[in-house]
Amino acid sequence: MSDLNRRKHMSVVMVTFNRAHLLERSLHCYLHQDLGNDLVEYIVIDDDSTDHTMEVCHQWARDLDLKYVRLRKPEGVAWRDSAALINTGIRMSRGEIIVPTHPEIMVGRATLRKMAEAIEDRMYVSAKPYFLDIEDQEQLDSVDWKGEGPLAVRRLPGFYGKPRSPSGTPEHRQERIEEARVWDSWQVGGMTAGTWGWIGGLTEFDSWGSVDLDFLKRRNILGIKTHTLTDEDCLCIHQNHDAPGDVQTHRDFERASADLPEYHTPQDAIRDNLWKKRYSPR
Repeated sequence: MSDLNRRKHMSVVMVTFNRAHLLERSLHCYLHQDLGNDLVEYIVIDDDSTDHTMEVCHQWARDLDLKYVRLRKPEGVAWRDSAALINTGIRMSRGEIIVPTHPEIMVGRATLRKMAEAIEDRMYVSAKPYFLDIEDQEQLDSVDWKGEGPLAVRRLPGFYGKPRSPSGTPEHRQERIEEARVWDSWQVGGMTAGTWGWIGGLTEFDSWGSVDLDFLKRRNILGIKTHTLTDEDCLCIHQNHDAPGDVQTHRDFERASADLPEYHTPQDAIRDNLWKKRYSPR
């Protein structure tokens, strides 16, 4: 079989740990994308979950081209930053476009298709996410998001009017997200496989939040422009992942910024993380 025939149009890479219930909603939304399922592969990197993540992935692999990889977590480590794990997924990808994202993202129905239509080399194409708080998440299944699509969440009581992201800034109010013309963060966004190969993957940090900030900083110095999908049917849902019973993530914005390296030249921002093999699948 030729390399062309073995490749997919798009690879979606997700790293997860004990978020099976959130991942299942996400996979349902991917199944109902208007880009043909034969054009997309899904790679789920499981960081040694103890919940039913494996069973969820095996079930959804009946309907999606889904590769499930379970990693061994070092003894005594409860949580670790996701960049190294995402780099593992990027290395596995066969797609011409590679989209690293989170397992709790519920994608709008046209997100992948319009991303594929817009993307160019040395471009980052992102979709905007609504953020859900704990109350939103508890009521999520009271609206018909399966039948109507993710935007049904806008009918949740009190959906508009308050910040819901970890930063709590006015910029993350739902109405401000709708108005935004540029969204730099990598909640859901992709680049061509050639661009990922050029920059060498994501920078690996121990601290939460540094990966996202560093990725933006590197894209800027390397001249990678951001194209944001502003179509309503590309709006995504970021489920809350700090609800009771979920994995609690310590957020320290000051440390995330302080841990960022300095880049004096574009060459400083090039990585070789796609060529390292740090973790063993099982």
